[in-house]
Amino acid sequence: EPVAEEAPAEEPAAEEPVAEEAPAEEPVETAADEDEEA
Repeated sequence: EPVAEEAPAEEPAAEEPVAEEAPAEEPVETAADEDEEA
């Protein structure tokens, strides 16, 4: 039983950091839009 708990703990940990990186790219695009306006 304790072993099964460790396995699922690794999956959510890896998914969370990856999701944060994707949204981080969106704000980068906004900066590009500002350059175009200038």
